[in-house]
Amino acid sequence: MMKPIKMIVTDLDGTLLREDKTVSERNRLALLRCRELGIKVFFATGRSYRTKVVPQDWFDGYVRSNGAYAYAGETVVYRRTFSDETMRYILDVCNQRCITTKPRLDEQIHLPDIKPIDAEYVNSKLPADLYLIVLKEGFGQIMHKEATKVKAIEALARYWGINKTEIVAFGDDLNDIDMLSWAGNGVAMGNALDEAITAADEICLNNEEDGIAVWIEQNVFSSLQDVVSSS
Repeated sequence: MMKPIKMIVTDLDGTLLREDKTVSERNRLALLRCRELGIKVFFATGRSYRTKVVPQDWFDGYVRSNGAYAYAGETVVYRRTFSDETMRYILDVCNQRCITTKPRLDEQIHLPDIKPIDAEYVNSKLPADLYLIVLKEGFGQIMHKEATKVKAIEALARYWGINKTEIVAFGDDLNDIDMLSWAGNGVAMGNALDEAITAADEICLNNEEDGIAVWIEQNVFSSLQDVVSSS
């Protein structure tokens, strides 16, 4: 029997967001009702501080840049970034190979459409405290090794006094694997990469089929109705 859920964490792209980068009304209402029931709702994204695809007041907080920052409301509860000196060094390494870079303040460096051979080269040059992850369609991100979604979510859980067994996480990509395997219940989207599906406890419908809302309705709201019916 699944433990009571006290926190829901969802990735954005390919998970909460449909392919046109919008959130369905069914998903929005499901998350809203969860918050009304006292369940903390967060998003965890690889997107940087410029993220505007969802209103932040729909959530109790959020994780950005794959875990470089975690916010509970407006309070920063976790931060893992790198120095200007390190940023300059990485940019020099990439420039030597003519690799396109897009720095995001002190949080991460984006490497759009990076080739596998270039990713291998950059990885060989990174300081020990940084890592490179290449997501769908060859999109690379360089970050601090402790800037991961699961590290940031752990900090949020500690802040709210929530055990990981009381957390449900939804995701679809390589940068979701750690939180899917760590959370009390990791739910991979029907459109998720095979690696994310393997890390998860179960699979829901895809992001075009309101997968998150359907799972919540079946596993959160229906269980509440069962309790009411038996009382």
